[in-house]
Amino acid sequence: MSLFPWSRQTKAAKVISPTDTIVFIIGPSGSGKSRFFDILLQIAKSHISLHGGRKSPTTEVYAERCRFEGDERDIVLVDTPSFYTNTGGEEILKKWIDSNFTAFSKASGILYMHSVESNPDDADMRVSKHFEAFWRACPRNLGPSAGHIVPTIFSRAGLTAQDFGALMAQLRHQANVVGASMLRIVFDGAPVMARLIIQEFLNCLGRRKRPFGRRSKEFKEKRWLELGPPFLKDAKKAALDKITLKRLALESAPVGHPDRRSAVISLADAISEWYGKEGIKADLDEIICLRRIVLEVTPPQHREHFASLVSLANFLEERYRREHIPDDLMEIITLRRAALKLAPLGHPERRSSLVNLADYLGGRCQRESSTEDLSEAIIHQRAALELTPPGHPERLASLNCLINLLDKRFTEKDSMNDLTEMITLRRAALVLTPPWHPHYRLSLVRLASCLDQRYRMELAMEDLTEIINLQRAALELSSPWYPEHLASLVSLSDSLDERLQREHAMQGDTEIITHRRAVLELIPPRHPQRLVSIVKLVNFLDERFRKEDLVKDLTEIINLRRAALEVISPGHPDYSGFLLKLAKALGERFKKDGGIEDLAELIALRRAALKLTPPGDPERRTFLLNLANYLEERFRRDGCMEDLMELISLYRAVLELTSPKDPEHLPSLARLATYLDERFRGGSAMDDLREIIALRHAMLELMPPEDPEYLPSLAKLTRYLEEQFRMDGAAEDAMENLASQRVLLECAPSQQSDRRSALVGLADALSERFWDKREKVVLDVIITVVRGVLKSTPPEHPEHFASLIIAVNYLDQRYNKESAVKDLMEIITLRRAILEFTPSEKRLEALVNLANNLDERFRKEGAMEDLMEAIIHRRAALELIPPGHPEHLASLAGLANNLDERFRRKGAMEDLTEVITLRRAVVESTPSAERLVALVNLMNNLDERFRKEGAMEDLTEIIILQRAALKLIPQGHPRRRVCLTDLANNLDERFRRERAKEDLTEIITHRRAALELMPPGHPGRLAPLVALVDFLDKRFESESTLTDLEGRISLRRVILECTSPASPDRFMSLVNLATCLREKYQRLGVDADAELDEAIRLAQDAVALCPPEHRLSARACLANCIELKIKKRDSPVVTPNSDIKQMISNIVDETVIPLRLLNTETGALCDRDAQMLRFERSDLYSELLSSVSMLDDRKLEALVRKAVSKFFRYAMMSHRWGRGEPLLCNMRDTSIYYLPSGDGVVKLQSFCLLAFRQGFLWAWSDTCCIDKGSSAEVQEAIGSMFSWYRRAALTIVYLSDVPDRASFTNSVWFKRGWTLQELLASPSVLFYMPDWTLYMDSASSNHKADVSVLEKLRSATGIADGHLRNFRPGMDDARSRLQWASARRTTKPEDIAYSLFGIFDLHLPVLYGESAEKALGRLLAEIISQSGDVSVLDWVGQRSTFHSCFPATLRPYQTVPYMQSTPGNPAGRSDISMKRVWKLYRTIVKLPRPRFVNRRLALPCFRYPITAVKLLGPSYDSSRHEYEIYASDLKPLRVTISVDLQEGSGSHLPYTLIRPWDPKWLLPGAKDSAVWMLLERFEQPFHALLLKTLPHNEYTRIASDCKIIAHAQGSASIINNEPEVLEIV
Repeated sequence: MSLFPWSRQTKAAKVISPTDTIVFIIGPSGSGKSRFFDILLQIAKSHISLHGGRKSPTTEVYAERCRFEGDERDIVLVDTPSFYTNTGGEEILKKWIDSNFTAFSKASGILYMHSVESNPDDADMRVSKHFEAFWRACPRNLGPSAGHIVPTIFSRAGLTAQDFGALMAQLRHQANVVGASMLRIVFDGAPVMARLIIQEFLNCLGRRKRPFGRRSKEFKEKRWLELGPPFLKDAKKAALDKITLKRLALESAPVGHPDRRSAVISLADAISEWYGKEGIKADLDEIICLRRIVLEVTPPQHREHFASLVSLANFLEERYRREHIPDDLMEIITLRRAALKLAPLGHPERRSSLVNLADYLGGRCQRESSTEDLSEAIIHQRAALELTPPGHPERLASLNCLINLLDKRFTEKDSMNDLTEMITLRRAALVLTPPWHPHYRLSLVRLASCLDQRYRMELAMEDLTEIINLQRAALELSSPWYPEHLASLVSLSDSLDERLQREHAMQGDTEIITHRRAVLELIPPRHPQRLVSIVKLVNFLDERFRKEDLVKDLTEIINLRRAALEVISPGHPDYSGFLLKLAKALGERFKKDGGIEDLAELIALRRAALKLTPPGDPERRTFLLNLANYLEERFRRDGCMEDLMELISLYRAVLELTSPKDPEHLPSLARLATYLDERFRGGSAMDDLREIIALRHAMLELMPPEDPEYLPSLAKLTRYLEEQFRMDGAAEDAMENLASQRVLLECAPSQQSDRRSALVGLADALSERFWDKREKVVLDVIITVVRGVLKSTPPEHPEHFASLIIAVNYLDQRYNKESAVKDLMEIITLRRAILEFTPSEKRLEALVNLANNLDERFRKEGAMEDLMEAIIHRRAALELIPPGHPEHLASLAGLANNLDERFRRKGAMEDLTEVITLRRAVVESTPSAERLVALVNLMNNLDERFRKEGAMEDLTEIIILQRAALKLIPQGHPRRRVCLTDLANNLDERFRRERAKEDLTEIITHRRAALELMPPGHPGRLAPLVALVDFLDKRFESESTLTDLEGRISLRRVILECTSPASPDRFMSLVNLATCLREKYQRLGVDADAELDEAIRLAQDAVALCPPEHRLSARACLANCIELKIKKRDSPVVTPNSDIKQMISNIVDETVIPLRLLNTETGALCDRDAQMLRFERSDLYSELLSSVSMLDDRKLEALVRKAVSKFFRYAMMSHRWGRGEPLLCNMRDTSIYYLPSGDGVVKLQSFCLLAFRQGFLWAWSDTCCIDKGSSAEVQEAIGSMFSWYRRAALTIVYLSDVPDRASFTNSVWFKRGWTLQELLASPSVLFYMPDWTLYMDSASSNHKADVSVLEKLRSATGIADGHLRNFRPGMDDARSRLQWASARRTTKPEDIAYSLFGIFDLHLPVLYGESAEKALGRLLAEIISQSGDVSVLDWVGQRSTFHSCFPATLRPYQTVPYMQSTPGNPAGRSDISMKRVWKLYRTIVKLPRPRFVNRRLALPCFRYPITAVKLLGPSYDSSRHEYEIYASDLKPLRVTISVDLQEGSGSHLPYTLIRPWDPKWLLPGAKDSAVWMLLERFEQPFHALLLKTLPHNEYTRIASDCKIIAHAQGSASIINNEPEVLEIV
């Protein structure tokens, strides 16, 4: 049945009765007890709560009445509080027990859950501590009768098997202290494990006969007696008195008395009762004596004779269990046999008599090895099993007893019948054992073991298949933490292996491999079976690799073989074999991947194997060759000389082990000669050369002359003899060499190839002489011989290409000496042929060489064909060269030079463009120290294109290149002055076109630098002077600085000195100097009287010297000077006055500058007066005052604003307030640098120093630059804060909680309210970590411009890149701005609203002390009033007390507004007239904007009165109700809300739904398409507001915590609905 009978009787089911089985689940927090409790409820067949709802896991008591599958008991599970997490846990449990119990059930107990991942010896984790807390909560007359400890584990967390065993041992010890049992099952969160635990606990609970507190003496003395009943001592005395009375009664009944038997029985019963309590051995002996007396006086025919036999046997069994006396065992068997005779078939006690007799016969058999006892026990056990029908509660026990007896006999006799019967019985026992039974897995294992024994005898595949199935089932039930898990894995793997070998199947190896891996993971590193497990796993992996060729298998094989080598010692006889197997596997992988690491390990393994091979071993030669092969492979890759040395040694050893008659002797000689040749080429050691020659001689001795390799070997010997002759100069070497050459020539005519070889040898011999003597005649002969070699070498010959190369080299030698054109012609022809035969990987060199030779011939003969071909080859070469190649630069330069030459001849702009592109690549590829020539070449080409096309891009690039070239030319270099002049000229060209002030400044700088490099007497000094003064004139015209004026005068004086009196240009120099002096007088007034007088004299001299055509201009100059002189006497000179100072002061006040700033240089806090004082002392201020007379008011004002902005550049700090922040009061009359150290002080000091290092004189921090005591200043600061950050040149953000890059987005800085506007307002931001290092070491001067940082900012804030980079304050998209701040917090609740004033560009009063709801309400009201944006009404949450349409906090704005787009319904509009749609449109256009006055919101909207409300029922949350609502023109909708609505229907219902009107929905331009799009928008689902009607035509919003999505019925209903303006409070 699916429900308990009591589940329909709620009141009865919720009362705990004394017959219930009670299970208390206790344990510390984190032990998994609540998880265990929940899983038990999930797997229970049915359960009902004893309470109204679910509890908090650690603070309350919660109980459930359950019934599990296969168990008809009512079990009450009690989840208790955690005593040491909740300090009131004991008191809570005590109150619960007192209110629910009068007495505990006899079948009640404690399950204590303990996580093995926590230390059991920890003070709060001790088992005894929790049990004592439980006992303190129990009344004295109550107490569970059993306790069990359940280990729990949910993650390995690095816990090794050794650590696990140690923790379990500690836990077991603590369990013994409190007298509790330790369950062997570990709870890991699996439902099956929970079912096993509760079943084992209930089984143990049924077998328990006394309270578990008595097991431990320590616990008994400490707690149990304290909790026991107060009358224990009286009960003990009463029991002793009872025994005394029974003894007196026995004494009064002598032998033969009719009451003697009953007296003996009474005394025996009394002593038995006392023995059951105290367990005294003397009492047991007395009971046995008395029971023997009873048996003696009870005749066989007496009806109590059977009971007397059984009673005496029971007490003898008790004594035998305590003392193991053989005589007692003999007597027990005798008594049990007698009792069995008195229990015939059908007797109710026959089965128990059979079982008891069989048990003790089995015990005697085990003690004395008696086969008769064993056979008799089997007979009786079979008889007992026959009397135990299926369904009997003891049938499983009977089966197991018979199985054990049969197992003993099978062990002794190997009887197949016994084994077959055992298998049958074990199958029957397995059927009776439920899967959750703790012995179910053991039953599987034992049945598999029996089947395995039969399989070994009969080899039946059916048995093997059943074994595998049983072992799989056992493996599923064993946790990895159990010791049996390893044995299960091994057994299953062995069985699968057996089946695989029998069936030759392929599909089973994957499962075997999986299990073998699991076995290996469970075996510790030093375990003796680890090597065997590794070998077995490797064998299967190797087999699968041979079949499937999987690289991952090969990799695992290699790793396992390495592990095997770590396990086995080098002295092991199989060590060499393991080495070779690992080397074989590595060799397989090396063939596939060619990994250099594998090759290195292969070599190391082969060396180790070679060391283990004794000198006389027949395999030593093979080992030597194998090692040599891998060394050769590595040498070919890396060219390591150590490998070559070892190769030579190995082949010498091979030759020692090989006789000359051995067919491998000759190849070994050749190999050794080859390696010696390699070493000789690397080091030219004579010993190597002599050994090579000896080896070649030996090879020739072993070769017959007709051998095809004879002549090549002889040729090689000839070459080595030539080498020896070159090195030693020995005559005998020369003679032998000549003789060898002669032999080769004699043999050559027989075959063309041999003749060619002879010619090559002759050429080599001649070349030796040529290189030694450098004789032209020898070179000519060599060239002739080489030409003969070429003729005898057809194109298809493999040496044709090499012959071409040799011929070209010798011809090149002769051309370099004689420069003969015919040689050059032949060289080009040969190089073209070489190019045809050159493989692609070597084509580059051939192309370059041919291009160079063609270039050479072009310079000699001027043939355009050569130039064209050279360009083609250089382009082809460039395509083959990657950018990092060493020849890349030369190829670029060569092609550029050729194209440049073609451009000069043909003038094609395409060539010039390509030349420029190549020159740019040359510049990029040239090292910086060698880049000058490349820069000059590129500049020249760009200059040519600029002269032809006049592109400003070319001019700009020329300037950049000239700047770079200037950096590469050191001071004192003769080209530096030219470079400076050229750069100035190009800047002048750009200045004339673009009039950039920066170019003019740079021109003056470079002209001055060039002038400094020309000494005063230099003949060309005058022209640079004139050019420099001209540019100073131009700058003075635009900026009118006194510095430029003084510079002009100085230069004009030098020009005048350099101009001879007879020069026709002298008068002009006089006029120019006079003009400059007059301008200075006009600037300085009375301070320049001498300059005015000098100007008059100079002008007079100019008038005397000027030619007639220039006399008019000279006279005008003189007249101007004299006029100033006259005016001086009539009116005072204009001097700086208070007007300019007042202008400066006004502009400073107008500029958005914080009221107080920190001076980073001095550390002082400066108010506005101190700031102005510092400004008035600056050079900028002096220059402003000096510019008064030179500029009109407009220019002067612009100059003042520019100077103020430059001087008052400041840095702002953004941070999270911490401890010890310095305030304004701490900064009076002191410097920040002198304050005593503290967290806040150090932070402010570091900020000021950082700002100072970055060139900022001023800095600002909100800690000390605001007077917090002045409400007016706080009001002004909050109102100006956004502007201050917006104007700041840099905002430095200090992140005190970001120790590394990964924690950037988790900083609390992103969660604070004020930092939002600091982030958005600041145009330039840099983030610094706690040690004041720049975040991410970014090279950018603004993290907002760094893409990687910007991405992290977007992730941390949810703000788009456009707003982060260029935020504009205002009310556009107001809801998104509210959403940005919705997750942020401020210390003062009302600050969350104040921090948004700048973001919305609002100026509202700051009223500290008002509620946060009121502050937020004022902000939202102002947003709606100014912008009309009703999106701020789209929220769901708790409403504000300020206004029902506003939320209490910003938190509801975290959710994205409801925006759902569904396709429109054009079909529904077919009957709608355009006239009606336009009428609705015109009505909407005339709607007023929302306004907020006196806490009333006048909201334009569409109203949908509610016509019916129907309660559907409570929701899953009892505090909310589900309603079905019908509203006019809307589809029916369902809502779940927390308010109670008035049910019913009709117009009397006081509810309405509204859709606020958003003016943004109106598209620009009144067209039909815009009207239809508006109608389609109205057809979309929308977020409706539920309003309740109040008196006086007012409304209030209700149910704001529920999102109500409404949908219009159709287009017609939308058109018929007229918008209204509602007053909402």
